[in-house]
Amino acid sequence: QTCALPICFKQTRASFADFLPQTTFGLAGPSTLGTGAGVNRLTTLFGQGTIEATGNSTDMAINGGGFFVVNNGKQDYYSRDGAFYVDQSGYLVNTNGLRVQGYNATDNLLSPELADLQLNTSAVPATATGTITLEATMAESADSNGLYDNPLATDAAGFWGTGAGGTTITTAASDADFSTSITTYDSRGTAHDVSILFEQTGPSTWTWHAVTDAGQVVDAAGNPYGPAGEAFEVASGTATFDTSGVLTASTTTSTAGWTYSGAATPALVFDFTDLKMGGSTDSVTNITQDGNGVGELLSLSVDNQGRINGTYSNGEIGRAHV
Repeated sequence: QTCALPICFKQTRASFADFLPQTTFGLAGPSTLGTGAGVNRLTTLFGQGTIEATGNSTDMAINGGGFFVVNNGKQDYYSRDGAFYVDQSGYLVNTNGLRVQGYNATDNLLSPELADLQLNTSAVPATATGTITLEATMAESADSNGLYDNPLATDAAGFWGTGAGGTTITTAASDADFSTSITTYDSRGTAHDVSILFEQTGPSTWTWHAVTDAGQVVDAAGNPYGPAGEAFEVASGTATFDTSGVLTASTTTSTAGWTYSGAATPALVFDFTDLKMGGSTDSVTNITQDGNGVGELLSLSVDNQGRINGTYSNGEIGRAHV
């Protein structure tokens, strides 16, 4: 067998058989004449050949025993030929147009039923961010005299949405005892940065403010809240820790009457369950959000487990399984 993935040229073995003898009659009487031998059948040899890469991401080869299953709409056929491509309807087919059988995936869960593999090549729609999850450890922030200056208590009055505005996000983040940020998405898939600012107010208590760019935010009448770069308060709250630095209580107050321009009203939830306090250095273990922008299919790939992965421009992954 010679394979240049996925086209394989199988060796065959010939089986020979004797032709039936013929009986002839001569002066000496009847005699039997042999007519030789000929090929009776050709047997295909299925030994493993060399697998080589091609430039087509959907070409496949089987390493070891087994067959690809393809279907013509009426019955299944079995083949070692892995020259596949995606047709106009998104089905994975071979060069004869027969559809490859496998397990389609929905939300990364494989179907238990073997079926035509159909790849969704359309764009992934946008999903608005619903929850921001922060896992971090905040260091003790008391001044040398043991007092907590809490400059954000003053700055908060300057946040658009809860005050007269005028404080930039950069200034607020610099004033905060601890801050981090993450990119979120509105209902249209437009990206917006949200910064979370923490200020220690006592030995075990903190306040926090989540802010975004006021230049991207409008009020209920559609009027912009403030200049670009200034802080608009999305939500605020408190966090309380025990003597071991474990979060024991938290509160959240969301700002009403705002939205990102042209998008539906956000409903952000802040999950600080894994927030801790302690040590001398601030550290962010993980910060995530559950939204995404519109994603165009960039590429397809097949791993050595037969999983077909589609990579989208927004980082999402689509999957099926041969």
